[in-house]
Order: sequence, then C-alpha cells, then structure tokens
Amino acid sequence: MSSITATDLKRFAYCPLIPYYEKVMGIEERVTEAMKEGSAVDVEVAINFVRPRPVQVFKKPLLSWKGVTGSPDFLLMFQDSASPLEVKSSREKRRDHRLQLELYCLLAERSYRVRKGYLYYPARRELVTLPYGEEERREVLRSLDSLKRVLREGAKVRQPARKCVNCGYLRYCRPKFEGGVAYAES
Repeated sequence: MSSITATDLKRFAYCPLIPYYEKVMGIEERVTEAMKEGSAVDVEVAINFVRPRPVQVFKKPLLSWKGVTGSPDFLLMFQDSASPLEVKSSREKRRDHRLQLELYCLLAERSYRVRKGYLYYPARRELVTLPYGEEERREVLRSLDSLKRVLREGAKVRQPARKCVNCGYLRYCRPKFEGGVAYAES
C-alpha cells in the first residue's frame, strides 16, 4: 500500500469507504474543478486576513512523517512558528477540512513550531483560525489509526444520505438508503 496522504484522511473523515476504494480497490476519483481551486488562489488573497503577516510563504510544500505525506496549499512562516493554510471551495466549515488541516500541522511540527493553522473559504471571504495543540494532535493520530484499520479490514458505514448523493464512488458503493440515512460496507 502506498503512503497515506492528508487528502486520504480528509476523505476518510467525510466517508471511511472513500480511501478504501482508492487505496485497496484501486478506484480513482476524478479531479474536479473544486479540487483545483486551492492551487489557483493567489497567495496575497489567501493571507490578506492573517495577522501578523507571515515573513515567508511556501506554496504546496511536501511534508512527511512515518509514511504519511501532505502538501498544504500554503505554509506560512512567522518569526517564531509556522502555520499551514488550506483553501476550501466549500461554503460550509466541515470536520473533514479541520482534520486535514490538523494533519498538516502534525506534519509541519516535525520541522517547525506550530500553534495554529488556517482554513480560507474564498466564497465567503473568510479566514478561520484553528488552534493546534496536544488535543488536536491526539485527535489526528487517532484518526490516522482508524484510517489504517479500515484500509486493512474494510468498514461498515452509516451516515447521512446527503453525503452519498454526489459522491464519485456511489456506483461502486451502492449504499442502501433508509429515510435520510445511507448504509454501506466495503
């Protein structure tokens, strides 16, 4: 199995079966315009709300640790710390965005002092600052362990049906819908 990426963890937080289909079954999701949007955002637009201003900005740096890799949209360098900044095309703040950012923080802290990360939502012109500390570190490590377990053993999923409606894996997954809930397994 290839390394685990921050995108794998984000997708896992959205639906545990997505990384299973990709990593175990070898089914690739098509790249959408929304996925490309983070790379297209001008750095000055993305960091416009960040105070204090970073002294240096790296675009798409590759971070890695123990077989886990990730490239946040930006890594902001301050006098005494670094903070990943991830751009999201969604209009809503979601747990999977937060978890992906926490993993970028974990990866960045292997080389830098990290105390927070940022999510930028261009459609809302909103920058969300998220603290990063021991609690967030534990959460992301637990989530990585859960993801690894699903990749080894598969999973059963029960989640809101609205998550499944536009999923690129719907035709492989074929969940059973009961009311507003979807049930599926690998």
